[in-house]
Amino acid sequence: MTIGDNVAIIGEGAFSGCHDIFITIENPNCVIYDWGKYLFGNIDCIIYGYDNSTAKDYAERFSVFNVRFVSLMTPPENTIRNIVIPDECSDENYTEGVYNGLKYRKYSAYIAIMGYDSSFTKVIIPEQIEGLPVASIESKAFRESVL
Repeated sequence: MTIGDNVAIIGEGAFSGCHDIFITIENPNCVIYDWGKYLFGNIDCIIYGYDNSTAKDYAERFSVFNVRFVSLMTPPENTIRNIVIPDECSDENYTEGVYNGLKYRKYSAYIAIMGYDSSFTKVIIPEQIEGLPVASIESKAFRESVL
């Protein structure tokens, strides 16, 4: 799975219970909330990311749980964006929808991914849904998935 440079937050336990997962995190400044090893599970998780990134920091902190890091080197200049990080605990009104198997919440300024249709084996997180940036992957969004 590739998490594009438009995603500013990965919520707690977003990939908990997943095994043998390979994730590329393109935003070097993505905020990664965690419960220790429970963000990505504990069996053969490989995170691809840039040097000096939050992805690298996360993988190094939890390497004891088989979370490994593979460097994509330094990010190209055009991948570093000024992204407004949404408030994950927002009380703002939202609507829910489904786009290409992704379940999401539509807030006034951004989209938050909250899950997916488990019949899909490959998930692509788009830059936008309904003209709004996909800026967050909510807590437990892909928990125990078989991606």
